[in-house]
Amino acid sequence: MNQVLAAIIVCLGISLIFGIYIFLQVGMPIVWMVLVGTLIVFFYTSPPVMLNYRGLGETAIFLAFGPMIVIGVFVDLARTIKWEPELVSSMPEVFQWVLCS
Repeated sequence: MNQVLAAIIVCLGISLIFGIYIFLQVGMPIVWMVLVGTLIVFFYTSPPVMLNYRGLGETAIFLAFGPMIVIGVFVDLARTIKWEPELVSSMPEVFQWVLCS
C-alpha cells in the first residue's frame, strides 16, 4: 500500500508542475476547464450527485473526454477561445447518432 501511495503522490506532483506551467502560459480558461473536469470525475460515482446512477454518467464522460479535451487543446495552442474546432470535432458523433437512430 505504501508503494501505491508513493506512486500517487509522485504522479500528482508531476501533474501539478505541468498544470501550473500551463496555467502560467494560458491563464484562467484552462483552470475553469480543469475545475469542471474534476467535478465530473469526482461526482461520477460520489454521493450526493452520483451521475452514473442518475443516467447522466455517459453524458458527463462524453463531455469530459470529448468536447472539453478538444477545446482545452485548442485554447492551449491558439491562446484564444473559438467554437469552430468544437463544431468540426463533433461531426463524427453527429453522423454516428444519425446513422444509429
